[in-house]
Amino acid sequence: MRLKMIIVNGGIVLMLSLLTFFLLKSSLTSATSDPSAQRQELNRIAKSARSRLALDGIQYRQWLREQSETESVRGVFSVGTQSARQEAASAGANLLQQKALQNPLFSGMAPTMILFVNHKGIGLGRNGTTLMRGELLAQAYPGLAASLASGTVANDVWAKPERSERLLVSYAPVKVAEKVVGALILGTPINDARLTRTSELTSGQSIGLFGSQTNQPLAIGGERLAGFTSERLLKKIEDARKGEVSYSSAPIDGYIFATFPLSTYQTSAVLVASMPASSLPNLNAFLWPILGVGIFGLLLVIVAATALGQFISRPVAELEEGILLVINGDEEIRFDLEHEELGGLASRINGLITYFVEKEED
Repeated sequence: MRLKMIIVNGGIVLMLSLLTFFLLKSSLTSATSDPSAQRQELNRIAKSARSRLALDGIQYRQWLREQSETESVRGVFSVGTQSARQEAASAGANLLQQKALQNPLFSGMAPTMILFVNHKGIGLGRNGTTLMRGELLAQAYPGLAASLASGTVANDVWAKPERSERLLVSYAPVKVAEKVVGALILGTPINDARLTRTSELTSGQSIGLFGSQTNQPLAIGGERLAGFTSERLLKKIEDARKGEVSYSSAPIDGYIFATFPLSTYQTSAVLVASMPASSLPNLNAFLWPILGVGIFGLLLVIVAATALGQFISRPVAELEEGILLVINGDEEIRFDLEHEELGGLASRINGLITYFVEKEED
């Protein structure tokens, strides 16, 4: 009897626990890994990061345009000889950098490059160095050539492996009598610290920035995920360079990725957004307590069945033994059984024995 109780009740507890485990796992997996919701979240991550970078570009552009309209900057292009213009440009770039360092706009993101170029896009002078003097930069950077041709301010990404440069730049054409005589260029660094700051100010998820000519990330913000260097992701990056938004078809090392063109800059740079493939990455650890409760319930069934079996089987065995003695001729035996369930039965058996003994004596 005891074993039957354990098997029946334990089977019910175990079945219910397993059914709850698998039904809840199926429901949570569906709810936490919905492709449509994941794409919406990746879009939000990318848009917020791009908006933050775009805001940086707008603010830097505005500051740079204000500087380009000052007489001190315009005066650089009116200096007589080429050598004198180059010296004036370097001195002017150094002064502008000092001015930028005192501006709260550049707090935590000081410009590392301020550069003057002439109307052909040839470098005149930059802060702190004589590098880039005489270089035809408009040929290396089409965005600069476009800005000079249109006379409009613009943002760009300079990331050429051969130059070992990683910069977000802003262009501000310098005009004298409505004629473009050159441009002022400001560059701020692209590094992990900058993208981490962007991530913290937006989504908190890991983001990566890729240039137009390299398959290695220029910078990664947040956790450095292995998926940023995955071959599968690199194919998506190539699609994004053509202006397409792409999503990873399957998780890469537990994360999903989406690639977005950095449309606010005159470049084919790509922003990569990432997020965990499931909002409950360790789903089994979340569900294991259900099975643990089921096992604990099974143990309670065994303990309860054992105690209940003892409660019933002990007096039943006592009654059985006494009846056997009566059958074998013992007429003096009576049951003194204090039992909530079987006490009444023992009393009736005592009465039955008395009845038959008195009848036999009569």
